Amino acid sequence: MAELEYYDVNEVRKYPFVAINAITLAGPIVVADNTVLDCGFSMGPLSDFHAGVSDGNPTNIIYLIGVERIDEIYMDFVFSADSTQMAGRDIRFRRAKDDPYGCTTFSEFTGGPNYGSGFLVTGNVISLFDALPEGSFVGFAGDIPVIEPSCLTVRRGHGMTKLIIGNLGRTIAPNCCDESPAAPIDGVHVVHEGLTGAITLAGGYNMTTAVTPSRNSIVIQAAVGAGLGEPCSEITNYEGEESPGLAMSGGPWCGDLITTINGKPASDNGVVAIYGERGIVATPDPANHKINILASLSNTIACEE
Repeated sequence: MAELEYYDVNEVRKYPFVAINAITLAGPIVVADNTVLDCGFSMGPLSDFHAGVSDGNPTNIIYLIGVERIDEIYMDFVFSADSTQMAGRDIRFRRAKDDPYGCTTFSEFTGGPNYGSGFLVTGNVISLFDALPEGSFVGFAGDIPVIEPSCLTVRRGHGMTKLIIGNLGRTIAPNCCDESPAAPIDGVHVVHEGLTGAITLAGGYNMTTAVTPSRNSIVIQAAVGAGLGEPCSEITNYEGEESPGLAMSGGPWCGDLITTINGKPASDNGVVAIYGERGIVATPDPANHKINILASLSNTIACEE
């Protein structure tokens, strides 16, 4: 897309159409040069659209099929492509009769962006709107209103066919006796590979996913409690990660039984008793399945002077 000065130039020429004569709809209704100022189309991998001559295939074109006046306010500019896979598919750009000069909208071909998408910039639409019968579609008459090839990009044969999901190395905290700083494990851990077909991306544990159409991107971010929420099970170690156990914390898995504490087994009746010594308080927290062991002065013995 261009600046308004560029659109001013296009008011007095047929661009973005490849045409010598006026663009004419049945009636006849003339589409003034200052009605369509600019456009662009990106043909998707399923369009089978060939730009120029490639592999012996003839050039395909995009053209204005016609204009449909929807009601007393709106009308649609309707375009299509002549490649085999685009039969019966079109792309529509809606305009209101009072839309401003330089009005720009984006749209997709029937079937979605894998077939194609585009944008349209219009100037003066009121004269064309008034000339169209309400509730009718008016097709082109005479020469086909073909769009300039320079306005097209083609992604035929291009697209994501396989997905590999992986994570960068995580930062592992040093143990109590290690003076080296925390550092991530090098490399990428592959979680899934060779995924094909219809793939749905959704937020997992503590993760959000969002589509940003303006940047044609999918944003994946960490967020506490998002997606599937907090995981109950422990996070397993990747290959190359070291910790006291199979899980990063070194503790038991969620739901496992505690059989020893610091190597001390339970009594014969299976009870593991925890008592606070001087300066230590052990407090149960059943609601959160925790035992809090804290330093405290409440059970210390003060030495006599």
